[in-house]
Amino acid sequence: MPGHSGAIVDELDDRANPLPGSPVQTAEASPALQKVNILLVDDQLLALRFLEGVLSGLGQNLVKAESGEEALRILQERDFATILLDVQMPGMDGFETARLIRSREKTRHTPIIFVTASDEHRYSAEEAYLLGAVDYLTKPVVPVILRAKVSQFIELFQKTQQVERQAEKLRLLERHEFEQKLAAENARLRDEAIRAREEQFHTLADSIPQLAWMARADGHIVWYNKRWYEYTGATPEQVEGWGWQSVIDPIELPRVLENWKVAIATGEPWEDTFPLRRHDGNMRWHLSRAVPVKDEQGVVTGWFGTNTDITERMEMEAALKEADRRKDQFLATLAHELRNPIAPISYGLQVWPSIEGNRTEMENLRATMEQQVQQMIRLIDDLMDVSRVTRGKIQLRKQRIDLGTVLSGCIEAIEPLLKAHEHQLTVALPASPLFVEGDVARLTQVFGNLLNNAVKYTSRKGEIRASLDIEGGWAVVRIRDNGIGIPKEMLVEIFEMFRQVDQTLERSNGGLGIGLTLVKQLVELHGGSVEARSEGAGTGSEFVVKLPAVAFDALVPAGAPECDAGRARPRPCNLPQHRVLVVDDVPASAKTLAMMLKSIGQDVSMRHDGLAAIEWALANRPNVVFLDISMPGMNGYEVATRLRAEPALKNIILVALTGYGQEDDRLRALAAGFDQHITKPASIDSLERLLMSIPAT
Repeated sequence: MPGHSGAIVDELDDRANPLPGSPVQTAEASPALQKVNILLVDDQLLALRFLEGVLSGLGQNLVKAESGEEALRILQERDFATILLDVQMPGMDGFETARLIRSREKTRHTPIIFVTASDEHRYSAEEAYLLGAVDYLTKPVVPVILRAKVSQFIELFQKTQQVERQAEKLRLLERHEFEQKLAAENARLRDEAIRAREEQFHTLADSIPQLAWMARADGHIVWYNKRWYEYTGATPEQVEGWGWQSVIDPIELPRVLENWKVAIATGEPWEDTFPLRRHDGNMRWHLSRAVPVKDEQGVVTGWFGTNTDITERMEMEAALKEADRRKDQFLATLAHELRNPIAPISYGLQVWPSIEGNRTEMENLRATMEQQVQQMIRLIDDLMDVSRVTRGKIQLRKQRIDLGTVLSGCIEAIEPLLKAHEHQLTVALPASPLFVEGDVARLTQVFGNLLNNAVKYTSRKGEIRASLDIEGGWAVVRIRDNGIGIPKEMLVEIFEMFRQVDQTLERSNGGLGIGLTLVKQLVELHGGSVEARSEGAGTGSEFVVKLPAVAFDALVPAGAPECDAGRARPRPCNLPQHRVLVVDDVPASAKTLAMMLKSIGQDVSMRHDGLAAIEWALANRPNVVFLDISMPGMNGYEVATRLRAEPALKNIILVALTGYGQEDDRLRALAAGFDQHITKPASIDSLERLLMSIPAT
């Protein structure tokens, strides 16, 4: 290390030879090497005297400290070439003192040599080196070795000081040389200033996102930035001067030229908006501006202009205008749709006093008003649902369900509407249950909406087809009609908020234009998709809903033993088999529920009216009866009462199956003699849990 430092000093000496007239020539000659400070730290006076005796021959300043605290205080006041630090001291030992020395900026790099009376200290030599030690000596110290080690650090410290002094001399020399050259450099910079500023301007102009250009006072363009050439694909020769006209929309060019010439003549800033042709031939709208560059006398010496692409902004503005128009249309439609049910209610309240004594008229009026209130509730519910989905507030209550059962329930619900319109409905369901993970209520809402639309937008005596199938791991529901159809350009837009195919004042089917928006959002929340298909107006339409189907091996809980593994749906081995009677006046509902029960190993029979169910139950004594509540003639409550009155059927389990799921409905069913109450459509999970709770007989 000393040799290396000396080489540095020699090199600096060669560079720092004083020049005539330089400030360095008058400086004092380099002083002889000065004494350096060496700090000796030990709590034992004899040890300090020993170190002092060993190092005194080096001719340096030996400073003694009898504790770590005293050493730290001294180090704050002076610089030291090295520190000899005893390890075992009372109070603050040598290692703690070393940590504090290394933590201070002034002493962070001061060499430390640890001296210890024993090599069995609680810290190892490795730990000492980690604390920044340059050496670790064990007493008794060999004087020759100690002097040699300390001498190296003395020499290093002195060479460092010498280097710093020589560096200062160099700084003075360089400053002198700099001052001599400064005048000449300033002159050169003045000559190049205009050119440098122009180059800087061009660099800046090339970095901005706008197309930029410069013109003479007469409008002749002399420079374009790189983005102009990248955008237009033109060469400088093609657009120099007035050649820029070739990339402007020909329809807009005469107006643009006239406005630009007026600005040149008046010296006023210019602004215009017009399309510029891109290198691929596409026209994109740009906001173009130019400002005059004037001299000190205010005379125009040139122009600086930019073209900013505003196509996306214009499209956004157009979209906002369209959204605003659709909002206004929606509000007008909403007002119309709300007035429709409000009008009969208002009329009814006005006519009420005149018919108060006529019971028949009053019943008719009450039914009409109730129907209109329900229509208003449906409108408000749809609005609230769209709002919840849009804000992410809807949480699906997913469970494993048979999609065929859900679809059958929706079909059952619209049967009165089908009959009113005299439509022919064809239903195609798979022979086995098709399961998905879904929210029963929300999927019912989806298919109910699509079926209602098919009924509403198909002329009287039309044909509607609903089908369910499995396609490549997807449960696919298709609802097709031969109604008014959908223009091809609206097949995607039809799912947007407030979009309707028929937006004329005379439209007869009503609605707010949010039903299909809600359908799309709910289907996507289930991980599925919905697509509208139509060949155009008057050709009918088809809506295709795809939902992820549940694989058969996922239908049995992990670890549960399986029976009948070859079946489409394996069932747990411990599920008992029962004789089950399903009673429902809607054949599709009865059939799909029976299929679900059979798929989990039950012995199932069906009946479609109350009297037939009672007769079959008396003859066959089932274990469980699933009984629909809303049946014509004898409803479910009456059937339950009759079955409970038969002594032979006292142990039968009666399950109410209904579309009414309020607490009052459940309590009424239990009061009528039912053991359980299930809301349609039932999930296979709920059926399994119920059947598991009933002992086999």
